[in-house]
Amino acid sequence: MASLFGTKIKDTYQGILKLIDNLGLTASPKEITDGNGVGSGVFVANDGSLKAGDIHSTASIQNDGGYKDSTGALGTANQVLSTTGAVTTWVNATVNTVDSVNGQTGIVVLDSDDVSEGLTNLYFTDTRVDSNSNVTANTAKVGITSGQAADIVTNNAKISYTDAAAVALNTAKVGITSQQATDITTNNAKVGITSQQATDITTNNAKVSNVQSDWNAASGLSEVLNKPTITPAVVGGLQTDDGLALGATNKSITDSLANATGLKLGTGATVEFTKRVSQTGLGYSTFFGNQAGFSDDLTTNENTAFGHYASEFNVSGTLNTAVGSDASRFTTTGSYNTSVGRWALRMNTTGSQNVAVGSNCMTNTTTGSANLGIGYNALQANIGGAFNVSLGSNANTQRASNTGNIAIGSYSLQGTGNCNYSVGVGNNAMRGNAVGHSSVGVGRSAGQNSTGNNSIYIGDNAGISAVGTNQIIIGSNADGNGINTATIGDANITELHLMKPGAALSLRSPNSTVYDFSVDDAGVLGAAGVSPTTVNSITTGEPTGSDQVINIVSLTQAEYDAGTPVATTFYIIS
Repeated sequence: MASLFGTKIKDTYQGILKLIDNLGLTASPKEITDGNGVGSGVFVANDGSLKAGDIHSTASIQNDGGYKDSTGALGTANQVLSTTGAVTTWVNATVNTVDSVNGQTGIVVLDSDDVSEGLTNLYFTDTRVDSNSNVTANTAKVGITSGQAADIVTNNAKISYTDAAAVALNTAKVGITSQQATDITTNNAKVGITSQQATDITTNNAKVSNVQSDWNAASGLSEVLNKPTITPAVVGGLQTDDGLALGATNKSITDSLANATGLKLGTGATVEFTKRVSQTGLGYSTFFGNQAGFSDDLTTNENTAFGHYASEFNVSGTLNTAVGSDASRFTTTGSYNTSVGRWALRMNTTGSQNVAVGSNCMTNTTTGSANLGIGYNALQANIGGAFNVSLGSNANTQRASNTGNIAIGSYSLQGTGNCNYSVGVGNNAMRGNAVGHSSVGVGRSAGQNSTGNNSIYIGDNAGISAVGTNQIIIGSNADGNGINTATIGDANITELHLMKPGAALSLRSPNSTVYDFSVDDAGVLGAAGVSPTTVNSITTGEPTGSDQVINIVSLTQAEYDAGTPVATTFYIIS
C-alpha cells in the first residue's frame, strides 16, 4: 500500500475513510465514504452491525453474531440461507439421513476391503513399491522430475535450491541478485541501504541510526532512526510562518525556506507591510488605489496619487499630489497641484499651482490656477477663477468666476454674484455680497448681503445689507449712510474721542474750505492754535473775503430760524 509518510493532508485526504455525514456512529447505519464523499456501499452502526454488498476476503472471517437475510431476519435453528442470485432468505434445512454403509449400521470403519479398486486409481501396497524398478535403481524419486532426480544422483544441486551451482561455488546466494552477492563479497555496499548510506558508513561521515538535526525526536521512546533529508517540493513557494492556515490574526508570509517577505495576511480585511514598499518604472511616481494614476504616460512626471480614482486621467501633468477618492481625477496636463480629500480638485483639467485641502474643496475648478482652498466645500463652485484664497467650511463656495478674493471663515464671501479682489474675514463676512468688487468685510457677518463696491465694513454685523459704493462703516451693528459716506458706530454711540491732548478736528466745507477745531482746557471750542473766539479758515484759491469767525454760538434750529445770521458767527445747531 502507498505510504502517507512525508505527505500533506491536503494531498491525501481523498484517500481517508470517513462517515458520510462527517459525524460519529449512531444506532442507524451510516455509509463509509472516501475523503471526496464517494460511497463504498459499506454501512456501520454503533451496535457492531455491518451492512455491505459483495464481501470478498482472502483470509478468515469471524462473526460473533448471527447472519441476516435480505429482509434483516436472523433465522432460527436448523435453517440455512438460500439465494436466488438477487436476494437471500432463511429456509428450513432438508436432512437426509444415512441408514447404513455397505449394509453396516452404527459406527462403521471402512478399509480397502470395503471399497472396490478402480481401473486407474490403484491401491498403494508394499508389493507394488518393491516391484518399481526406478525406485530400486535410485535413478528417480516418485513426485520429482527426472532432472531433479539426476541432480540428486550427481550431487550437482540440492532439491531446495534453484541455483545449486552458485551455492557450490559460493558466488551468489539464493534469493538475491548477482550484484548484491558481489557487493556482499567485496563489502562495497550493504544489502537494504543506499549506496550513499554505505559510503557514509565506510567513511564514518554519518551513522545510519543517527537522527537528523531538524527532528525533535532524538532519544528515548521518541527516537526516529534513518530520517531522510526532505527537500521542499517548491523552494520558491509562499507559506505562513507557522505552517498553518490563515486566521483572523494576520500572520507573516515567508517562502518555503522561512525567509520573511515583509507581508502579513489574514482572513480579515487588513494587509500589513513590515518593509518598505517600492514602485519602479512609474517615472518616479507613486500610485496606490483602484485606477489611481491609470492614464499616466509613465515619463518622469513625479506624481503621487493615493485613493480610489485619484489622478486617474492625468497623462503628462507633473509634480501633482492627489490624496483621496476622486482627488484631481480629471486633471490631464495640469501641474504643481495638491489635492487632499474626497473630490478635492476633482474636475480640474489644465489648472496648475492649486492647493485644495478638504472634501469637495475646489471640486469644479477646471482651468483656474494659483488658488488656495482649505475646508469642506471651500471654493467648490469656482471654475476658472484664479489667485483666490478660501479658508473655512463653505468659504467662497458658490461663485463660478472670481479672481483675487480672500475668504477666511465659514461661509465668508459665499455668494453667486461676480465679485473680485474682495476680502471677507469672519464667519459669514461678505456672505451674499452680489457685486462687491474691491470691498473688505472684517467681523462676523460684516458686509453680509451688501451691494456696493470699494467699501469697507469693520465690526460684528457692520454694514449688513448696505447699499451704495465707496462706504466706510465701522462698528458693531453700524449702518451706513449711502454712497461716499463714512460712518463710525451705531445709534448708541454718544461721544467721539480724540485721545491726543490738543488734537484738532478738521472739517471741509462744500466749497473745499477746511476748518480746524480744537477745545481748550475750559472746554471752549475754537480754531486750532488761536483764540477760541476766532477761527481761521484756509481759503486757498477762493475770492478775497473775510476769513475770521469772531463768535461761535450753539442753538436749536428754531432759535436759528427766528434770528438773523451774522457773517462772522459760527452757528452750531443742536
